[in-house]
Amino acid sequence: MLIDISSINKLFVFGCSFSDKIGHKHSYGEYISNQLKIDYIHEAAGCGSNNRIFRKFFNHVRHGTLNENTLVIIQWTELFRDEIWYYKKNPQDLIGYSNGVPLVESDFNGYLYKFKTESYEWYDEDIIKKIMFDKESNCYSVEYELEKFKNIEFSILNYCKLNKIPTVLMNGIYNQFNIYNKNNEFIVIDYSDELQKYPRIMNDGSADNFHLSQTGMYKLGNKVINELKNKVTIT
Repeated sequence: MLIDISSINKLFVFGCSFSDKIGHKHSYGEYISNQLKIDYIHEAAGCGSNNRIFRKFFNHVRHGTLNENTLVIIQWTELFRDEIWYYKKNPQDLIGYSNGVPLVESDFNGYLYKFKTESYEWYDEDIIKKIMFDKESNCYSVEYELEKFKNIEFSILNYCKLNKIPTVLMNGIYNQFNIYNKNNEFIVIDYSDELQKYPRIMNDGSADNFHLSQTGMYKLGNKVINELKNKVTIT
């Protein structure tokens, strides 16, 4: 099935800090939506996990907001990331990238603390610090995390295929266990060149090789738009 860019009226972006603003005026998703003049739903977050992507994606499925006229961008992230619910917050822990989604989100009558390697160093709440340290030190199996991810990926991508949802897969360093090749099922965008040429510059002048500069966001956004204008085959 050929997807005409003119049929798309809404864009959803799921991912981690790579797809968040991290101090910029616009994420690449916002830029794409502005250029195409379509609605934008931002579901990327600093320290976001594949578990969070799964949760957010199927929330939209259950509410009926995804269909053949909605463009979905999936930016998988590192395997060993998670969300930890806790009943209270420490005001010092309400931190996040400037302009981006906070590292602690208020939800489910409590707070979701985002977890990744060494994230226990970020938070002040003693119980959260201990849980994260113990999880990192004693509860990690590559095989187990990879199996979970494969099931998440299978569920989301097959739902998109079955429901003919135009889908873009971001391909690069964050999804190191599943590197995609161009195919007829999904639009695959490799962001390695943009990351190499347009890294975010830190306050000390060093390059952040894991995130894009604002220029990089625009370059990547244009790359996606150009692929969409080619009316890529979706099956």
